[in-house]
Amino acid sequence: MVAHTLWTSAAPAMTYPLFAEEWHLTHTVTTGVFAIYPIVVAVVLVGFGDVSDYVGRRAAILWGVGASLFGTLLLALAPDVLWLFAGRAFMGIGVGLTAGPSTAAMVEFSGQGAAKRAATITTIAQAVGFAAALLLGGALIQYAPLPTRLNFWVLSAVLAALFVAAWFLPRRTGSEAHGRWRPKTPFIPNHLRNVFAVAAAAVTSAYTHGVLILSLGSQVARDLVGSPNALVNGAALSLFAIASAVVGIGARRLQPRAAMTGGAAASALGMVLLAAAVAHHHLPVFLAATAISGAGYSLLFFSGLEAINSAAPAEHRGGVLSAVYLLAYVSLGAVSLLLGAVATAHGLGFAVSLGAGVIALFSVITVALVAMTRAGSIQIAIPSKSEGQHMIRTTPEQNKALVLEAFDTLFNKRDYDAASRFWSDKYTQHSAHIEPGREGLFNLIKASPASLKYEPGLILAEGDFVIVHGRFSGIGLPRNWIAAEIVRIADGVLAEHWDVLQDEAARAESKSGLPMFGDSFTG
Repeated sequence: MVAHTLWTSAAPAMTYPLFAEEWHLTHTVTTGVFAIYPIVVAVVLVGFGDVSDYVGRRAAILWGVGASLFGTLLLALAPDVLWLFAGRAFMGIGVGLTAGPSTAAMVEFSGQGAAKRAATITTIAQAVGFAAALLLGGALIQYAPLPTRLNFWVLSAVLAALFVAAWFLPRRTGSEAHGRWRPKTPFIPNHLRNVFAVAAAAVTSAYTHGVLILSLGSQVARDLVGSPNALVNGAALSLFAIASAVVGIGARRLQPRAAMTGGAAASALGMVLLAAAVAHHHLPVFLAATAISGAGYSLLFFSGLEAINSAAPAEHRGGVLSAVYLLAYVSLGAVSLLLGAVATAHGLGFAVSLGAGVIALFSVITVALVAMTRAGSIQIAIPSKSEGQHMIRTTPEQNKALVLEAFDTLFNKRDYDAASRFWSDKYTQHSAHIEPGREGLFNLIKASPASLKYEPGLILAEGDFVIVHGRFSGIGLPRNWIAAEIVRIADGVLAEHWDVLQDEAARAESKSGLPMFGDSFTG
C-alpha cells in the first residue's frame, strides 16, 4: 500500500513527453497535470486526514485504492488532456486517503521497534514504487504496444490486486479514536509542534524533489542522455529511487537529527550538481546529481517519519501523519506550477536551475529547524519489555506542556473532540469524585456550570508523572477547590490520574495568614 503512493505519483512521468507531442502541450500544461495531483492530495488531507483514526486503517485504505484505480483507468482511456486532469485528480484522492493510514499501519503492524522499522520499510517501499513506475513504465513505452496506455493498464491491474489484498487487513487495530468523525482541519497538540515542524520540513524537502524528477525529469533526461529510448531515460532517473532504497536500509542506524542533517546536506549538494549538469549538458554529473539527491530524499523522509511516528499517540497517528503529508504535497504542487510557468516562459534549463535552488533552500531551512530544536525534543520509539510494543519516550518538560494544554482544552475551552487527543482511551481514574475512564471525566465537565474555570499554579514533573497545583472556580459550590492533580503519561497521552482536593479557605479562616493558591485571597 505504501509503495502504490509513489508508483501512482510517478506513473505518468515517462508519458508526459508523449502526451505533449501528441496533443501539442506546453510545459505549463504538463506540469499542471502533474500539479493537480498534489493539490487534490492536499485538499483531501485537509478534510479527511484523520478519517482512518475513526473508521480504521483498512476502510480508509480501501477507499483510497479504489479512487486510485478509477483515476488510473481514466488515464488509460484518456481521449484528451481533460481526462488526464480528471485521472490525476482521482489519483490524488486515492493517495490522500491512503498516505497517512498506510504509514500508520506500518507502525501498528510492526511489533517491537515499530517506529524505526516502519520508517525504514516505508522509505524502501516508496523507493520500490518509484523505481517500478520509471523502469516498468520506460520498458512498456519503448518495447510494448500502446506506449501511452499500457503502462496505466498494468498499474490498474496492480491496484485491483491491492484492493483485494486490503480487504483482508484487520478491520480494527485497537488504536481507533472514540467519538464520531467529522471533516476538520489537522490538529497538532502544542507539545508535538516542535517535533512536527522539524518532521514536516524534512518530509517537505524530500517530496519537492518530485517536481524535478517526476514532472520535468523525463524531458531533462532525454535532453541530457541524448537517447530516444524511454527505458534508458527511465533507468537514469531510477538512480534516484535506487539510491533512496539503499540509503534507507542503512539509515536505521542513524538518529533522526543526524539523518535530517545529512539528508539536507546531500539534497543541497545534489541540487547544485543538477543545476551544473543542466547548464553544461554533462551526463555523468547528472547521474551523480540524481543518485545523491535520492540519498538525500531517503534520509530526510526516513528521519521525518521516524520522529513523528514516535511522537504521535497511536489513536491520532493517522491524522498527524496526514498533516505532515499535507504540507509536503502543498509545497510540491506550488513549486510544480511555478516551474511549469517558468519553463514555458524562459526555457527548461532555467526552470530546473530555479527548482534546484528552491529545494536547496528547503534543505537549509530543515537544517536550521533541527539546530533550533533541543536534542531531547526529537525522540525515537523504544520497545517495552512488558508489553512487547513501542513506547514514546518524552521528557519531563514535554509532559508538563502536555498536561497544561490538556487541562486548558478540557476545563476552560470545553473542546471535547480536541481533548480526546490528550487522554488515553484506556484512562485509569483513581479519584473518588469522578466516574471511571475518560468518558467519566468528560461527562463530569459536561455537567459542570458554564462558569467553570481552571487556573494552574505550581507544576512538577519527574519521569512519567506530573503534579499540578491548581484552582477550580465557578463550580457551583460555596467554595472554590484547590487541587493537586497527579497524572501519569504513557505514549504521549494522559493515562492515569489521582487527585487531592480541598475547599479554598477565606482570609479569616487561614491560620497562617497566607492564601492557599496564588498571592491573594478570593474571599
